[in-house]
Amino acid sequence: MSAFEYQLQRSIRRKTLSIVIRRGEVKVLAPVFLSKATISEFIVAKTPWVLQKLQTQQAWVDQNEQGQKLFIEGEPFLYLGESYPLSVGAASKSEVILHNGYFIVNVSNRVKAQNRANHIKALMQDWYKQQLSDYLEHRIEHYADVIGVVHTGVNVRAYKRRWGSCSSKGQLSFNFLLMMAPAWIIDYVIVHELCHLTHMDHSPRFWAKVQRFYPRHKEAKAWLKHEGGNLRLD
Repeated sequence: MSAFEYQLQRSIRRKTLSIVIRRGEVKVLAPVFLSKATISEFIVAKTPWVLQKLQTQQAWVDQNEQGQKLFIEGEPFLYLGESYPLSVGAASKSEVILHNGYFIVNVSNRVKAQNRANHIKALMQDWYKQQLSDYLEHRIEHYADVIGVVHTGVNVRAYKRRWGSCSSKGQLSFNFLLMMAPAWIIDYVIVHELCHLTHMDHSPRFWAKVQRFYPRHKEAKAWLKHEGGNLRLD
């Protein structure tokens, strides 16, 4: 009997054995031609590794219940509404890559162990900021042309209690955490702020304009109210 519960999935296309662990669930992926004895031997050999991964994932589950991020192996982070587990490694330089369903964070060998979590957090924040800047570049121009407004600049920053803002000088600012939300939510915030270029309030005329160019605005507002608290890095 295995030291942990798992689900066995066989495939005619698979050539090798592997184990995938997501949210405390273990899946053993195997070719159809392998015997149960061979699979059992593989599972026994991988047991210490699996138990360590399960323990790590349980640690972030317990911590997340208290509302804190640990920035450790297996911890989930959002991108465009989808959840991706963190995979942490060492390298000559620090970087963040979203690849094959994982947030791969390579941490420079020069980073001290006690600074590791804060370093990963800073890397992730910079990555989200860059991704949102790239997204906004083409989406803002699209909606600005459709609505018929002109802005004077776009900023991506860290806000605690707002998703975006529009200054009296036409400067647009957006919370970098929006990159964690689905694309249709980001687009709603873009339209919302662009409409402020002609109505610097939340009057009926403002909401009528938002309704005209983004009919799903009520649904988007409700989503942000109920799900916005999950868009976080702390």
